[in-house]
Amino acid sequence: MPASLMTRRFAVGMAGLMAVLGGLLLLKHQFLPAANPPTAYTQCPVAEARYQHSADPHFSAQFIRPPHAASAASPWLLLIKSPDQEYWFRFASSNGYGGIFLVPVHKPRPQTEEDGPEDIHPDTGAENALTPYLEQLRFYPLDEQLRILDDPPQDGPGHEMAPKLLLMPELGNLLWYEPGLLDGDTASPRQTLARGFFRLRTCARQTP
Repeated sequence: MPASLMTRRFAVGMAGLMAVLGGLLLLKHQFLPAANPPTAYTQCPVAEARYQHSADPHFSAQFIRPPHAASAASPWLLLIKSPDQEYWFRFASSNGYGGIFLVPVHKPRPQTEEDGPEDIHPDTGAENALTPYLEQLRFYPLDEQLRILDDPPQDGPGHEMAPKLLLMPELGNLLWYEPGLLDGDTASPRQTLARGFFRLRTCARQTP
């Protein structure tokens, strides 16, 4: 691997780590001292979990289970909504300490259901100019003790319940500087979203 690429990936990784540590300190300050857990910390099936962003409640998130598995990392998709935009993602994960990443995909359509979701950027790789931006889309699911979970949502016994918090530290950065990377629209408007987390707020029937 070229030294320049290793340096770039190290810098991106360190920036992401510092963002996560800052987010976790914020979470600890807001949640752990409470004598009683917030009402958001209830058991909720993945399909019915509805999240709101801590910095702007107009941003919401939910998991969508397509007819066919979305990826090898997880059968679920993540849908993030702003007041006027939708952003769809599948999950990807690396071996070892690589962690979980979000991969932007097009909104599922009936004609593509059999093949799974369609990546917005199918040819990203080590030498692609978009790769450093997309590598910022790290995804951290947390439980009520603020422990980072190892995997994105899965199917089957032991995986029925949704994470309590979703942390994507650099989502706001991309929404402002490169919104078109997230929805495939070069005319996509900038979105302002301060760094924060998506908190489980309600349980509801799945309605994409």
